Amino acid sequence: MSKEQVENNERKEFQKYLEEIYKHHKQSELSYFEHNLETWRQLWRVLEVSDIIVCLADIRHPALHFSPALYEYVLKDLKKKFILVLNKVDLVSPELVTAWKCYFQSKYEHLSVVCFSSFPKAESERNKEQGKVLSKKQRRKKFNSAVGPRELLAACSKLCGDKDEIDQVHEEVETNDALLTLGFVGHTNVGKSSLLNGLVGKKVVSVSRTPGHTKHFQTIFLTPSVRLCDCPGLVFPSLVDKQLQILSGLFPISQVQEPYTAVGYLAARWPLVHMLKLVLPQDLQEDDNKEVDHKWSAWDICEAWAERRGYMTAKAARRDVYRAANSILRLAVDGKVPMYHYPPGFVQERDKWKDHPDTLALAQVQDQKSESRRQREVDEEVSELRMRLKPHSLQPRDFMESADGDDEDETAEEGGLVSNNPFALLADE
Repeated sequence: MSKEQVENNERKEFQKYLEEIYKHHKQSELSYFEHNLETWRQLWRVLEVSDIIVCLADIRHPALHFSPALYEYVLKDLKKKFILVLNKVDLVSPELVTAWKCYFQSKYEHLSVVCFSSFPKAESERNKEQGKVLSKKQRRKKFNSAVGPRELLAACSKLCGDKDEIDQVHEEVETNDALLTLGFVGHTNVGKSSLLNGLVGKKVVSVSRTPGHTKHFQTIFLTPSVRLCDCPGLVFPSLVDKQLQILSGLFPISQVQEPYTAVGYLAARWPLVHMLKLVLPQDLQEDDNKEVDHKWSAWDICEAWAERRGYMTAKAARRDVYRAANSILRLAVDGKVPMYHYPPGFVQERDKWKDHPDTLALAQVQDQKSESRRQREVDEEVSELRMRLKPHSLQPRDFMESADGDDEDETAEEGGLVSNNPFALLADE
């Protein structure tokens, strides 16, 4: 079959797939999902070449990012192995991570679940950062302290017992005819590229917080016999609320035409006024006691946030509520406004999950990784400071000879180095 025939068949089948979806559901009921055939083709190619499918889910919204249809398709139709990676576990408490892990393992019998974080945090760091919404400290892009690479490779070794070379990630191995391929799939902005960098231990693929940054699948060799395949993010069809999709990072915030509904969705489920320390602007208050009993709307929250941050329009110098709304949504996507979901029964059994062995083990690993990362950062800062304080030895310059070369020698002896700045002599007057 030629390439053109394959592409025509794919186009026809994809069109039937879309028609079947819209036949059973109205467009207003459906969430934002991928309609680009080329993006779906990237997923199909990755599923074809991969031996183990690794699906990533943001730990804040794992039920949203996990696709049961994809899980059934990989296991039953493709007859391949499936691993679920709960990524960004540093953004929530360890007991919540353990609860979600046990939930998926109990619901799906043949599912292997691994916890991962490219930037682990100790408990003291997590408690310190709570409430610091406007903290400007950014993560250092160091991928050599990730939590979860060994657990992921151990899960792959368990599924493929005959290919034991996967355990020797940091050792040299001889080329093997049997090539093991791990395909990383999932929604946009769940951290697939960051996970690959964490596995390799350095930056090998580009990362961005903008959804859809990866356009084509990328292949990286972890060892001569283990290959990693990074698939572009793809949003599957679902009946999830569109506002939740925006807050979970599945839709680019810069393309949201009306962000105020999403801000209201967030404010109805999280105390934004208290978290952002908002004060109602004076022109919105009818009297002095108005603010005490004021019922905040999404527009009022954006007005107050624009007032606090100084967001003003260029021409009329009015509060830029659109920019303020986008700023609030970005805080939620970046994890500075903590919004996440609980598994069923988590609140009633919170103490049980706190004392769970997996919770204690995860907290201990994050503490160790965080401590080693902080020690490396201190060593780097000390080394950089020493380089700055180290006296630089000045090498004698070779001056070009000219007609009056004797004058240049005298100048060099009296004043040291000769400046190339023609206006340097004016400083002596």
